[in-house]
Amino acid sequence: MTSGGLPPEALAGDLAELPGQVERRLRAGAAPSLVRVINATGVVIHTNLGRAPLPRAAAERVAEVASSYTNLEYDSRRRAVAGSARRTPRGGCSGC
Repeated sequence: MTSGGLPPEALAGDLAELPGQVERRLRAGAAPSLVRVINATGVVIHTNLGRAPLPRAAAERVAEVASSYTNLEYDSRRRAVAGSARRTPRGGCSGC
């Protein structure tokens, strides 16, 4: 018996399984947590199902801007720091 009360062969078995357990936990932690769902609630915007779907043009613009550096927190017109909360669409998606 070991000082912890487990026989050495039981501890060896647990140690042999450790790499697989670590790998499974790492893979689970790295997996995306957001997945597509079907909103069959009858509520157009259901808070438990996240935001409403973006129009295709808006999603394409987000992908375009997000793939490079942006002035998210800098107002180039005023040449000053501007919080990201000030970024709102102006006139629909064309101003996103």
